Amino acid sequence: MQAILSTARAKRLDRVAAAYAVAGWLLVQASSIVLPTFGTPVWALRSIIAIAFIGFPVALFVAWFSIPHPRPDAIQEREGLTPGEYMLIGLLAGVLLLSLAQLAYEFTVGTRSATAPNIASSSLAPGGATSSLRVAILPFDAVGSGPEARAFADTLADEVISVLSSNGVEVVSRADSAGLRGPSAAAQLARLGVGLVLDGIVRSDGKTLNVKAHVEDARAHATLWSRSFDAPLKEADQLQAQVASLLSHMAKLAASPALDDVRNDPVVVANSLEVLEGYEDNNIDRALALSRDMVARAPNSSLGRANLAWSIALAEFFGLPSGESDPMAEVQRQASLALKLNPRNGFAYTTLGYITPRFAWRRREELFLKGIANGDSRWSYSLFLLSTGRIRDALAQAQLLTSGDPLWPQNRARLASAFALAGRFEDATKTLEDAKHLWPHSPDVAIAELQIASWTTPARAQAMWNEPTLAARWGQNLNIEVWRDAIAAIVSHDIAAKSAASRRLAVAAENGSVQVGDAIATMGELGDLEGALHLADRVAQETNKPSMQWGFGGGLVALFAPVSARLRSDHRFMVIADRLGLVDYWRTSGHWPDFCSQPDLSYDCRAEVTRLAKPMTK
Repeated sequence: MQAILSTARAKRLDRVAAAYAVAGWLLVQASSIVLPTFGTPVWALRSIIAIAFIGFPVALFVAWFSIPHPRPDAIQEREGLTPGEYMLIGLLAGVLLLSLAQLAYEFTVGTRSATAPNIASSSLAPGGATSSLRVAILPFDAVGSGPEARAFADTLADEVISVLSSNGVEVVSRADSAGLRGPSAAAQLARLGVGLVLDGIVRSDGKTLNVKAHVEDARAHATLWSRSFDAPLKEADQLQAQVASLLSHMAKLAASPALDDVRNDPVVVANSLEVLEGYEDNNIDRALALSRDMVARAPNSSLGRANLAWSIALAEFFGLPSGESDPMAEVQRQASLALKLNPRNGFAYTTLGYITPRFAWRRREELFLKGIANGDSRWSYSLFLLSTGRIRDALAQAQLLTSGDPLWPQNRARLASAFALAGRFEDATKTLEDAKHLWPHSPDVAIAELQIASWTTPARAQAMWNEPTLAARWGQNLNIEVWRDAIAAIVSHDIAAKSAASRRLAVAAENGSVQVGDAIATMGELGDLEGALHLADRVAQETNKPSMQWGFGGGLVALFAPVSARLRSDHRFMVIADRLGLVDYWRTSGHWPDFCSQPDLSYDCRAEVTRLAKPMTK
């Protein structure tokens, strides 16, 4: 043994070991930072850690035989280890222990804290980020005389695999999935540990495409969700985006730990997927009815309680009957029950964020951030950031959303809006055009297009407001006549028309038919700053009660749009912001809006806040 140690000293293998340990540690640390940024599946980092760990003895073995053996007279015989060698052994042991700890973390806790999902509905939808089940995506069958069905099926599978992998869902490789048909399929599924199977068929007659897709519980042999899609062959891209988006969302929720407490009841799992489909189809009545059924069948399901809370909140927001005498109180109760059943239910935290008192911006932010930390979507927080003037931060969140789920129209629409608010109009236009190509009938994309036009080019916005199909495209009551009058007055530059339009906007904002922030921003654009101040004063005097409208930002995004630059340039804008609770949020959080750092701003935001606070300290 002493001879081997002396020879290792002579070959200077201690330096090889130290160099490998440092290089391996740096590689692991760099990978742990870089890989999640690009949405890389969690197994990639695990593999790098394992390879670095296993490679240590391999590197020493290779070094032993690659370094020339020293002459016998060059080998110094020493008894025991030197102080430097003890230090080196301690260093290597420390690196080894840290590597083992990180490896254990990545295989256990790390699995539960992977990249958050971007499931969305009219605002968001439930679900956890990481999967508790492995998912196999079988090659879709292709039926048709031409090659288009096979090409569509192959590309569809690639899209779904990409989205699921980037959201922490463990997906079986395509090579393994290809062997999961036939009489040995059950045995292969069990061998691979597959819990969910995505399968389907694509048919083409040369003119139209038909896609039937379904999600199956591989262990219970039950179909959890299925749907059929049709489109002309010329709209293959749009159909593929629609199918891949919905299928990946269903698979993410079906594989999520959020359903682990009802996993043994496929009926309840299927019910959860139907609720999500109701959100995504804007069928709030159906989602509410299904949520009640889910709670009745599985009263201890945290997700079921959160679904019911969110469904009631959406019904209240859209003016639909919820069956509750005090809807906001019931939302609070159901979301709180969801958190009592599962304190890591991010969806429940997000729902509570939407029903905080309207000017409680700090509390709303805390709840949205808790939602993200516990696996819910970044969508709500990105809207919060836009509504408080933190445009750069909102843009970063929107980019994360889109990189994690590029197939969902709401994410692209949010990204386009964030680009426009940040003054990156070319990026906004390109993002919006891509979204319109893939989702020509999406209300979310139509809303973003109209908002961006209103914020940047009033003449274009006027043409859009006059489109006869506008209400149908948006899918909601817009109080169109009020907005048509306002945009027409802005374009005409007629003083009397501007004054009349501003008064109508104020009335509409007071009765709740238009959002306050939109009204104030447009009144500023109409040149009625005094009217905007007066409206903000009246809003501030109302009861600070929970309100879904303010959970969605109250339309305050418009205050930070390019067209509101003149409004913001007047120091009295800070008075408006103060009335809306924004000044208190900026001051107490230390997160000031982007416009306050603009060099051409005629006043200092912090100085104005100090001035506004003086009367209250007397």
